[in-house]
Amino acid sequence: MAQATVGIIPIAASQDTAGPMARTVTDAAILLGALTGVDPKHSQTNTQIDLAKTDYTPYPKTDSLVGARLGDYTKPNSNTASGAEQLNSFNAAINKIRSRGATVTEIAFTPPNNSSTLLPYEFKFDLNLYLASLSSNAEIQSMEDVYNFINQYLIDNPDHTGPFKYGKVRINASRLIDLSPTSADTIKYLDD
Repeated sequence: MAQATVGIIPIAASQDTAGPMARTVTDAAILLGALTGVDPKHSQTNTQIDLAKTDYTPYPKTDSLVGARLGDYTKPNSNTASGAEQLNSFNAAINKIRSRGATVTEIAFTPPNNSSTLLPYEFKFDLNLYLASLSSNAEIQSMEDVYNFINQYLIDNPDHTGPFKYGKVRINASRLIDLSPTSADTIKYLDD
């Protein structure tokens, strides 16, 4: 199912898909109905002609997880500033899934430590594309403007419970990436 991505800034366009974020499955189904369809600005949505629905609320079933077998291979790092909160949320979600009848098995997995440039490279590239599409009157015109905005917000709001409570790791890594065609970052990105 394709959703239009016009106006959405993905962390990595090659991996991200727009989708509903909701507190309940019913809420997600309602949002999905609004997101699906054909968008003339996004050719990938043409595959949805005569297929996309506008109401997905009849499909969620309360027993849909009974007998399901799911695996999880990672948990949030509880040693980071927000890790304990993330780990508590993660464990609560796993327990809720189990309570609905699913078997959840932890899978041993060690991700490769090759420091892929995919996320920071694509984030910088796509953010720059998005910012370039804005009016010249827009307050934020560059990744540097975004970085400065976040820094100022964190200075003005030192309690770190707002939208940047998880820090600015992505923007810090991305602004260091060199997008020029022959840069070492571009060569590594193309190899990743």
